Amino acid sequence: MALQIPNYMVVGIWFSILVIPWTSFSIASVSEAAPESSSPLDLEAKALIASEWWSSYTNHAPSRCQWPGMTCNNAGSITNISLPAELQLGNKLGRFNFSSFPNLVHLNLAAHEITGSIPYGLGTLSKLTHLDLSSNDINGPIPLDIWSLRNLVTLNLARNKLNGSIPSSLGQLTKLSYLLLDTNQISGTIPLELGKLRNLIQLSLSNNSFVGPIPLEIGNLNRLLNMDLSTNMLTGEIPESVSNCSNLQELTLSYNNITGTIPSQIGDLATLDLIDLSHNFIKGEIPYQLGNVKYTRTLDFSYNELTGTIPSSLVLLKRLNLSYNSLEGEIPHGLKDSFPSDAFSGNYLCGQNDYFSTCSASNTRFKTLMKIFLPLTAFLALLCSVYVFLRWCKAWNCKPVSEEAKNGDLFSIWNYDAVELDWTKRINIVKSIAHSLSYLHYDCNPAIIHRDVTTKSVLLNLQMDACLSDFGIARLLNSSSSNRTTLAGTYGYIAPELAYSDFVTKKCDVYSFGVVTLEVIMGKHPGELVSTLSFASTRAILLKDILDPRLITTINQQSAESLALIATLAFACLHSQPRFRPTMQIVCDKLVTGKPSLTKPFEEISIKQIVNREL
Repeated sequence: MALQIPNYMVVGIWFSILVIPWTSFSIASVSEAAPESSSPLDLEAKALIASEWWSSYTNHAPSRCQWPGMTCNNAGSITNISLPAELQLGNKLGRFNFSSFPNLVHLNLAAHEITGSIPYGLGTLSKLTHLDLSSNDINGPIPLDIWSLRNLVTLNLARNKLNGSIPSSLGQLTKLSYLLLDTNQISGTIPLELGKLRNLIQLSLSNNSFVGPIPLEIGNLNRLLNMDLSTNMLTGEIPESVSNCSNLQELTLSYNNITGTIPSQIGDLATLDLIDLSHNFIKGEIPYQLGNVKYTRTLDFSYNELTGTIPSSLVLLKRLNLSYNSLEGEIPHGLKDSFPSDAFSGNYLCGQNDYFSTCSASNTRFKTLMKIFLPLTAFLALLCSVYVFLRWCKAWNCKPVSEEAKNGDLFSIWNYDAVELDWTKRINIVKSIAHSLSYLHYDCNPAIIHRDVTTKSVLLNLQMDACLSDFGIARLLNSSSSNRTTLAGTYGYIAPELAYSDFVTKKCDVYSFGVVTLEVIMGKHPGELVSTLSFASTRAILLKDILDPRLITTINQQSAESLALIATLAFACLHSQPRFRPTMQIVCDKLVTGKPSLTKPFEEISIKQIVNREL
């Protein structure tokens, strides 16, 4: 008998066969079409792999918290990246998606050979407290979004090639304790908003191109321990507000263009162990308050324009360098026994030892009289010499020498015969000009800046000794003057910084001396040679090729050594940045004691080696 299946079961069977599979297929299709939602942890993992920072180590994202230099929180989100030394990034910094790491608080990529610029996007790391990109090869400006990282405690971008300026938005980083931007190419002024960083402990802006004055607001940093603004182009005076930095331990302002006097208030900072103000233009007397701290403080005031006597209170210091100023009088007895003699060289000091003359009551008075009457006596002697010479010519019926016999005026360098002026005479001319400028800069009080040192302002006497003339635009350099003036001088001899600054310094004369020195040994103005010093074209030029060809065959070993020294000093004086030029005092010392023994034949010495001081 045939089995009878009820109708409702037939319908159910057909429903199971047709409808249910279709429904399942539809649900599966919808599931495949719907996009997967990525969690923050997934975004971190993908960003790490895309960065390729760890590509030489692993790309296994699930184990990222065990990758070298990585730290995660309990939820598995990355909080600390501090790469080991073997992972070098090169140009991979820009591949890192900073927005995928909202919990990152510590990023240390120091010394990983990073190139290129800092990518815009660091500002998305709102929880970041420590950022260290120091000791790399990073260029370009600092991205503006870095200054919006308001939780930063440490910002270290030192030892790179960063340029541009620091914006006022720096003041937003109020939690900052360490600001290290030294050894870059950052320019502009130090923003006044720096004074808002009241939690700052260390400030290092050295080895940059900052200009303008030190802001008064720096006195608000009363937690500051270390301030280094050295090797810049800062001007103006040291603000008295620095004395408000009551916890300051080290103050370094060397190699700038700082003027004015030393604020006596900084001597009252009991914690201040180091004060380095060397290689500036600071005047006035040394405050006795600087010696108030016993046996711990180091002072370096060398290469300034300090006057007066040395306070006896400095005998309690740990280290001291007062060399190359205009100090006078007797060295206090305790100082002579505590510090080496070169700590006092280059001054007008006396003392009971082998290096300084014995002091007498008349020494100071004699030096004062010499400073007053010696320049006047020299000027009168020059006038008398000219008068006697003219009377002698009139008495002997002198006639002008023909062009064939003498090439012009006896008193001018390049109108005199290029045969009479042999290398010995030219070397002596350079030395005479150097001593004249050194006398104006360091033996006159106040110091005198000539401002128009050219070959036309150099006169020769019958013995071929050189002296400076044409003091019509000379300036007195003293602490009561702003030392600002309108542009003056002779085109081709003017220092390049006077094109953008009206601040006149001794280094302007130093630059002009460099041009004149080259002109003396070349027999003509150096012209475009000066402007090409920083280019590769100077590498192929030999020193012998720029010397006066009329005397090139007369060079012997002695004159070769002297010419190499003179050329080295001349090119050093022509440095585009004033702070890197030597003083005329140093030039004179080198001309007297610094004749080198050449390590290679004179004919092989190149201008590049001279400029780079490779001899």
